[in-house]
Amino acid sequence: MRIATWNINSIRTRVDQVVAWSTDRAADVVLLQETKCGDDDFPFDAFTEAGYDVVHHGVDHWNGVAIASRVGIDDVQRGFSGSVSAPFDEPRLVAATCGGIRCWSVYVPNGRALDDPHYLYKLVWLERLRGELQQHRAAEGHSVVAGDINVAPADRDVYDPTRWRRRTHASPPERDAVRRLLELGLIDLARDRHPDTPEFTWWNYRPGQFDKDHGLRIDLALCSSVVADKATGVWVDRTARAHERPSDHAPLVVDLVLERGERLAVRRCHGLEPRRLALLVARLRRVLHRVNQRLRHLHGAVCGGGGQDDGRGADGRPSQGIPGVEYQPGQPIVLLIRAHAPPPIED
Repeated sequence: MRIATWNINSIRTRVDQVVAWSTDRAADVVLLQETKCGDDDFPFDAFTEAGYDVVHHGVDHWNGVAIASRVGIDDVQRGFSGSVSAPFDEPRLVAATCGGIRCWSVYVPNGRALDDPHYLYKLVWLERLRGELQQHRAAEGHSVVAGDINVAPADRDVYDPTRWRRRTHASPPERDAVRRLLELGLIDLARDRHPDTPEFTWWNYRPGQFDKDHGLRIDLALCSSVVADKATGVWVDRTARAHERPSDHAPLVVDLVLERGERLAVRRCHGLEPRRLALLVARLRRVLHRVNQRLRHLHGAVCGGGGQDDGRGADGRPSQGIPGVEYQPGQPIVLLIRAHAPPPIED
C-alpha cells in the first residue's frame, strides 16, 4: 500500500500534474494540502476518472485539504472535533479511513514572522492538533498523520540553520510543538529511516534554490508504531519538483507491506477494492431495477393492459415479448446480461 502527502499549491493549476503523478506512481492514498479552492471548484471528476474517491475540505482560494483514495474512504471528518470558532475553522485538516488506515491530511499555518499574530495562532493550532490526535488515540491505532507541518524539526532539516535561526519554521517553540506530537507515540518516519540525509521537501521558487538543494524538510509523515513497523520505505519524489510550473513542495511517499490475510489488507479486483466494487454493483442493481420497471410499464401498455399484462397482445394472441428480455406474466422483467467472470481476488 502506498500513501503520499503533497502540498500542491493550487489544485486547479496542477490537477493534470497531480492526477498523472498519482497514477504513474501507483499511489493508493494521496493526502493533499493547499488546494486553494472551495468544495464546488475542486476537480473531482479528474480524480474519479483515474479511479480515486476524493474528500475535500475547502472554503475559498486559501488553504484547503483533501484525501484521494482508491482503497475506499470511510468515517470522514473535516476540521477539528466539536465546536470550532474562527480562525480554527479554516480548512486545514481532514481525516478519513482508507484501506484500514486512519489518515489525516494536515496543513499547519505558516506563522509568517516571529512577531506576527499568525505565529501565535500557529503554535495554538499545533497544540490543538495534538489534543485532536490524543482524543482519537492516533498513536494506538493504524494511523498516518501527514502533510505540510510547516516546521523543520531540527537543524539537519534546514539547508542553512544559522540563516533560519530567527525565522519561522525553525524556532524553538515550533520545534517543541512538533516534539509534543511525537511524545504521543507517533514516529517521524522519514527521519527514523533516514537519520543522516536531509530529505528536504520544500525549496523556494527563487532561481537556483532547488538546483543547489537549498531546502527545508517541513512535510512530515507521523505514523503510529504499528504502521511504522509495516513501512518498507519512505522517500521524497524530487522529480515532481522538477516539473514545469511545479509546486514548491515535493511529494513524500510512504510504502507499506500488509501481511497476507490481515484484516486491513487491501484487495483488488480489476483495480477495484471490494467495498468500491460492492458500491458499483449496488448502483447497477438500482439502475436495472428502474429499467425493469420502465420496460414492464411499456410492455403492459403495448399489450393494452395499462401496465398489467396477461401474456397476450392487444389482438388477444400471445405476446412475443421484447427482444433481449426474459418475461413471465405477473413477474418483473429481467434483463439478461452476459459478463466475463472476474479473476480471483487476491489477499
